[in-house]
Amino acid sequence: MASDTIVAHAEPPMPIAAIVTAGDRRASKAVYGDSKVYLELGARPLVAHVVLALQSVPEISEVWVVGDAERLEAVFARPDIRREIDKPLHVVAQFRNLFENGWETYRRLLPGAGPEGRDPEARDMDLPVLYLSADLPFATPQEISVFIERALARGCDYVAGLVPEHAMESFARSTRGGPGIRMAY
Repeated sequence: MASDTIVAHAEPPMPIAAIVTAGDRRASKAVYGDSKVYLELGARPLVAHVVLALQSVPEISEVWVVGDAERLEAVFARPDIRREIDKPLHVVAQFRNLFENGWETYRRLLPGAGPEGRDPEARDMDLPVLYLSADLPFATPQEISVFIERALARGCDYVAGLVPEHAMESFARSTRGGPGIRMAY
């Protein structure tokens, strides 16, 4: 079997929780004076696009979103968004930085953890978790599912998804100050 062969599962080996980081402190970049996760594309904030894509990923059992809890709850209370959410959705108030947002949310999703979370134990070491940024509005359920399948098939402890520069060229600015996205590679 080739190393990049995808192993298809009738059902995922275990449910996978997704953590969507939507914090707007310290390292986050404001766009037009606001957190980019709330910028709208097709009349929906970017964070909603990510959470809604996760609804159609069969491996994902629940979604945790960490950021400005009040603003996130308002986004997910919108009827046009709420009606598309079938999986359990948890909103966690952001912490001081990206690391704490990821870690403290992970501590809360562990089996039997209360509202303040708990430290992982030996039984938790093989619990898979998908971490996603809230500013990926073009991510599709199929891409996410394939990413998860390949990561599980490889048995890795950590897998990072990266996009090659050439795949993003059509979104880059063609002139200084013109429309488009300034990329970081």
